[in-house]
Amino acid sequence: MTVDTTRYKIVLVDDNIATLSQGKSLLKAFFMVFTIKSAAALFKHLEHDIPDLILLDVEMPGMDGFEAIAILKADIRYRDIPVIFLTSRSDEASERKGFSLGAADYITKPFSGPLLQKRISNQLLYKRVEAAVRDSSGSLEVMAGEITKANERIRMLLDKTPLCARLWDSDGKMIDCNEAAVEFFGFMDKEECMRRYSELYPEYQPDGQLSVEKVKKCLDKAFKEGKYAFEWTYKMLDGTLIPAEVVLVKVEYRDGYIVAGYTRDLREQITLIKEMRRAELAEESSKAKSRFLANMSHEMRTPLNVVLGITGLMLEEDTPAPDYKENLMKIGAAGNTLLRLINDVLDISKIEAGKLELTPVTYEVPSLLNEIITFSMLRIEDRPITFVLNINENLPYNLYGDDLRVKQIINNLLSNAFKYTKKGTVSLGITAEPDRSMSGQVWMNITVSDTGIGIHEEDIKKLFTDYYQVESETNRKTEGTGLGLSITKRLVEMMNGEISVESEFEKGSVYRVRIRQKCYSTTTIGPAVMENIKNFRYTEDKKIARNKLVRTDLSFAKVLVVDDMQPNLDVAAGLLGKYKMQVDCVLNGQGAVDLIKNKKPVYNAIFMDHMMPGGMDGIETAIAIRNLGTEYAQQIPIIALTANAIAGTEDMFYSNGFQDFISKPINIMHLDSILRTWINPDFSFAKNGKM
Repeated sequence: MTVDTTRYKIVLVDDNIATLSQGKSLLKAFFMVFTIKSAAALFKHLEHDIPDLILLDVEMPGMDGFEAIAILKADIRYRDIPVIFLTSRSDEASERKGFSLGAADYITKPFSGPLLQKRISNQLLYKRVEAAVRDSSGSLEVMAGEITKANERIRMLLDKTPLCARLWDSDGKMIDCNEAAVEFFGFMDKEECMRRYSELYPEYQPDGQLSVEKVKKCLDKAFKEGKYAFEWTYKMLDGTLIPAEVVLVKVEYRDGYIVAGYTRDLREQITLIKEMRRAELAEESSKAKSRFLANMSHEMRTPLNVVLGITGLMLEEDTPAPDYKENLMKIGAAGNTLLRLINDVLDISKIEAGKLELTPVTYEVPSLLNEIITFSMLRIEDRPITFVLNINENLPYNLYGDDLRVKQIINNLLSNAFKYTKKGTVSLGITAEPDRSMSGQVWMNITVSDTGIGIHEEDIKKLFTDYYQVESETNRKTEGTGLGLSITKRLVEMMNGEISVESEFEKGSVYRVRIRQKCYSTTTIGPAVMENIKNFRYTEDKKIARNKLVRTDLSFAKVLVVDDMQPNLDVAAGLLGKYKMQVDCVLNGQGAVDLIKNKKPVYNAIFMDHMMPGGMDGIETAIAIRNLGTEYAQQIPIIALTANAIAGTEDMFYSNGFQDFISKPINIMHLDSILRTWINPDFSFAKNGKM
């Protein structure tokens, strides 16, 4: 509704001539303006002309504005004239008094034209509407009837909806609810629901907001924007937490606006989503394992093809070919590849069974670094890759932890970097810093970076998943089980550490690892040792020396080897024969028991396969030997030869009469360590023939 203001009469009353002049200048384009200098003059003017609105100064000599409005409102002729007070000093008490006497509005001087014009127009519009309502009193009953019908429709919509529904006013007070809300929340009736509804608020919502603060923000948004939806968690009267979706809608209600809120229980939907996600994960896991098995088939058949193919070619030669040593080296390399594949599978098996344990020892960091460098130089031999070391000379010289697993973590990361870097640079950085939360411990910070093929952003989150390899044409051409990074992550977590990766496709990757290690000394590597480490290079001489083991003369000793396969006996006898000792072999457990029972000859140790089908297996044979009862049978060292390195087998050996074990294929360095531990000339039974 608009108002034609030009025909309205306005009287401006003020004792200040400047105010009268300013007011008339600002309003004359919109209204008929009369200026009067005092309240007494106002009443004389009213006797012959009634204005549509009066602008009245509060502070005037003689009769002030408060006295004047009191007279106006007491006179039936003038009481309906809107009065707007003008004041240069506004305060709450003055405004309260003016409004109590009947003032329609307050304007503070000095005033602006648009403000003054708008305030006057609002009061004139209100007066016109009020007059129209009075003149149309007969239609008020019709209007009331329509409002009643509208309210009934709102009530029907509230009660008939199957969703929980509540109504809130602009102050955030619940003014109504439906029966569905009463039933859902477990109240006795609507009155209890509205009275105790706030008890359904947990202190905090899952997003961390206080419930009372969040509900206020959501209601404010609904009143402002017209509609607002959000997730909410209820704490039911019995303490059960229920996730829900709430939709707030602003609606007209009676003489204003309210917000209707509708709640949808999300428990069933969340359960369905979880089940779908579990199914997706199961399908992804199944596909990953299928890919893993297919990949493992390829990975294992490739080196097996080398072993069997070259062996077949060598067998066809009547005399050793000139390249037989090179062929043997290829067979050995293929065998080591197979061994790495098997070790990865065994490690993940132990981890999943919860049987993988750390074995901490005090170790020298420089020795660890030299072994890592040796491994790295072997991997990049004859390849266009630069290997860069960024080792801090302030690294502790000695640390206490599982050095083998630390080395495995670093080597796995380096293997990954070498695998996906055809040419360029691979860098290894290691620093240490005190762990301020735990005395005597340090954080070992390991960084491996490369300039290789990199990883797509969507693949990064899958990197540490079991059996996973990044799917790309480039990566399918690389070797590996897809377990290396998964194993690395598990090992890092076992050391209370963390691992992360940053990568950009076709530009390279950076892996960062933090692991805890104990440190009981302040001695550091120092610049001299660090210089030696940096200058270390894997030369041909070192390669030759690595394959030449200085063996101890054990010609005084006699050992017994028990295995149900003759080729395994031949391998073991050949390796043990290098120590110049006497080696006897038997193909079954009973033969071993008979030899020990007869005490001829007397052996310094027994090496026995723990799985021998068709008779007594290794464990049964070891128990039978111990049960012979003689001091010799009780004390002779029995070493298990096993191809089973699955989690828990070590404990099985130790609890069934074995002193130690060595895994097949037999590692020469491990065998040497076993012999140095258990074969010695002071074994009285063997040395003196004492029974």
